[in-house]
Amino acid sequence: MGDAYGAEPSGTARPDGTRRSYTQWEYFFALRQRLDGPDAPRKPIYVYFADPGYLKDHPVEQAPELADLQKEFIATIRRSGKDYQKFGSVDELRWKILSDVIGVRDPDRKPINLPDLSLGSLFKGRDAFLEDLRQRLGAGAGRAAAITAHRAVHGLGGVGKTRAAIEYAWRHADDYTALLFVSAPSAAELRARLADLVGVLAIETVQTAVDPRLAEVLRWLDDHPGWLLILDGVDTEEAAREAHRLLVPLRAGHVLITSRIAHWRAGVEPLELHVLAQADAVAFLLERTPHRHHKPDDAAGAAAIARNRLRREIGRAILRPR
Repeated sequence: MGDAYGAEPSGTARPDGTRRSYTQWEYFFALRQRLDGPDAPRKPIYVYFADPGYLKDHPVEQAPELADLQKEFIATIRRSGKDYQKFGSVDELRWKILSDVIGVRDPDRKPINLPDLSLGSLFKGRDAFLEDLRQRLGAGAGRAAAITAHRAVHGLGGVGKTRAAIEYAWRHADDYTALLFVSAPSAAELRARLADLVGVLAIETVQTAVDPRLAEVLRWLDDHPGWLLILDGVDTEEAAREAHRLLVPLRAGHVLITSRIAHWRAGVEPLELHVLAQADAVAFLLERTPHRHHKPDDAAGAAAIARNRLRREIGRAILRPR
């Protein structure tokens, strides 16, 4: 679902003069409506909204009256109260439909298990950081080079390390053959979550124990170049040692680590992520709340919220046991 109204039936084909595009009629048909006769059984409906960033990058030229009809249709859907999903790229949309709706396992589909979609235009103040990360990872044009470049993004808790890693993945999705995400707060969980990738990677196995499944995943990573693997929350020395032992020897993809640990062994280069600049935090808050009633002091209020959040995060960092 985006800004485009699309094609519509001719005037003589509109019952009671109702004006809807073909896509809109499909939606209402699925809701049991019929042009004549009794209502039919309702069909499953899945709606995916294009996020603001995607709409900005794909503007639509159409008559104002058609734009208004589409806005009215979108408002009707939103009033239903359903929690519809969003997409920021065609690849995200394809992934969501295949994994959430159709439920099939396509051997040619790019393996993706990122926990969140892109924020699109809401992702503020990190462009320079992502570009630096891109240069350091050393991936060229097209698919990622078949080498492993390890980077650890570290900083205060809540500073946005995980979000930055996920946005990097979506921004460069076309350069990778797989986008993989593993939570790793401990060595044991790191191994278990890596072993769980057998499902995401469509590895056929009869193994149920962690170690044999982990070995198959590591073998897959070694045999399939071009992937990106995010290890999230590697905040203990034990987990960091295990991540280094398991993944530094790999040479077929990129490993991106998010961690509060600043110092890493050879083979993992730390890249510090600083707190979001106040101007960027204000811009995020104002764009994130577009439907509220605007007031002259909105910018000042958003700045105060940003300052208070920063103070809390710094306080937690000071009090956190080392």
